[in-house]
Amino acid sequence: LNAMNVTYYAVEISNCSASILDGVSNTGNAVRAICSAGLEDLKLEWGRFEMARRWLHACETCTGWSMVIDTRDMFFQSDPFASLGDPSESAHDLMFVEEVAQYTNPMPEAPNRATNIGQSRRYTSHVEPCYGKENVKAEELMDRPMLCSGTVLGTRMGIHRFLSVLVDEFHKNNNKGRPE
Repeated sequence: LNAMNVTYYAVEISNCSASILDGVSNTGNAVRAICSAGLEDLKLEWGRFEMARRWLHACETCTGWSMVIDTRDMFFQSDPFASLGDPSESAHDLMFVEEVAQYTNPMPEAPNRATNIGQSRRYTSHVEPCYGKENVKAEELMDRPMLCSGTVLGTRMGIHRFLSVLVDEFHKNNNKGRPE
């Protein structure tokens, strides 16, 4: 990281506010039951987006392309920004990566690898408690690929906007009093 001039931050782990942990298992996936210091109202799996927003906002010299990634989702073999050109001249300020969909599945013999949004129990189990089944209408999304919130590329303003909308939605849902 130092050789590539990457700015990185240590995250201090903290206990979460009790109000966001009611009914949440603290086994299996640790990021669902711990928080970072100063963000006790967002589980670490969500708080990382607020941390990224703060870090990006604080970096006045960060004027090029930005990327939000889950470290286990990426392996770089070369500069991921090399072919993108000047961000100020880009027609798009955000680029999303699809999860493996039916039409992009590199292993057709394993159709379970594909994650179409309307068929995903993972998707519906996360969004239906927040928005209600009548509002989610997963059956209307059956053939739509799922976009990966853990791999997003964009201009400084595009990424900041994405992170702001996402974090504001997390807070809005936490304030409903239904941590599940």
